[in-house]
Amino acid sequence: MSFEEPKRDPSYAESFTPMPEPPAPAPEPEYTASVESLRQAGRDLQDGREVEAPTITREYQNLAGDNKGERRTPNETVDIHRAAADLAQIRRDEAESAEFLASQEFQLEVDADRLSQPPVQQPDLQQQQPEAQSQIPGVDPEVAKALENPKIREAINQQIQQSVPGNIMRRLNA
Repeated sequence: MSFEEPKRDPSYAESFTPMPEPPAPAPEPEYTASVESLRQAGRDLQDGREVEAPTITREYQNLAGDNKGERRTPNETVDIHRAAADLAQIRRDEAESAEFLASQEFQLEVDADRLSQPPVQQPDLQQQQPEAQSQIPGVDPEVAKALENPKIREAINQQIQQSVPGNIMRRLNA
């Protein structure tokens, strides 16, 4: 058994065109040892760097008294070791709060998924005890019945999503 290449219409082969070559890269600038050339090299290097993150201004604030939350007076000084320790602590606190908020957001997403899915019901238990499944321990039967309505569950879920991040931020700022 031999394999023959299928015969193709000559117009098919002619319909292909070679892909053009990419443009040649720009030539690297050549710098000399002159002052102006070295300055130009520095400007070129600076222009080629990525934009840095914005500077975050950190200030000491009064924690108590009538001036609570206001900036400390500018004539106060801080030892370099204390400043380093304070900066390290605030960065740890910020990382922890970001991690906490991310975990809370993930928890809300999981809870929303759970609320949107119908509960798994076992037919045998439903036939034997029809009222037992509709009652949630510690919850009024009318409330439990209302929670079975998907529209009510969705409204509650949206309310939780809107209010919980604000509560978390208030707790962190307290």
